[in-house]
Amino acid sequence: MLHLHRLGELMGAEATCTARFKGKSGTGKARLETDVLQFRGGELRLAIPFGQISKVRIFFGATTASDLERLETLKTMMKPNAALWVIRPKGRPEISEMVVMAAGSAAGLVDVKVVRFSSTHTAEKFVIPLSKRSPAHE
Repeated sequence: MLHLHRLGELMGAEATCTARFKGKSGTGKARLETDVLQFRGGELRLAIPFGQISKVRIFFGATTASDLERLETLKTMMKPNAALWVIRPKGRPEISEMVVMAAGSAAGLVDVKVVRFSSTHTAEKFVIPLSKRSPAHE
C-alpha cells in the first residue's frame, strides 16, 4: 500500500509530498500523468496505473449533478494553495464539463485545467481564486 501525505498542495499536475511504500519513504514529487501517478523522491521511484489505485484523498468523484452540491463544503476544507480535482464519467450530458464548471463557479472556485483521467473518466481541476485566499483557510 502506498501512503502519500500532503497531496492537496497541487501545483499544476504535480504535488510535493511524502510517500511511504513497502518500508521505504521519501519526500518528493507526485505527478499526474495520462494513465499513471508517478512519484519520485528519496529511495522511491514509482509509476502506479490509475486502474490499480483503490483510494485517493485529493480527488472528488461525481457521477450526477447533485453530487456537485458538495463542492462548497469541500472548498472550506482546502488550504489556500490547494486544488480540488472533480473526476466524472465521460459522455454523460447530465454531468458534462459545462455542468461541473458551473457548479465549481457557484461554489466560489475557479476551473484551471481539464485532463483525461482514464479512458472512461475526465478530471476538472479547481482552485480558490487568489483574491479569495486568506490565512483562515490554512
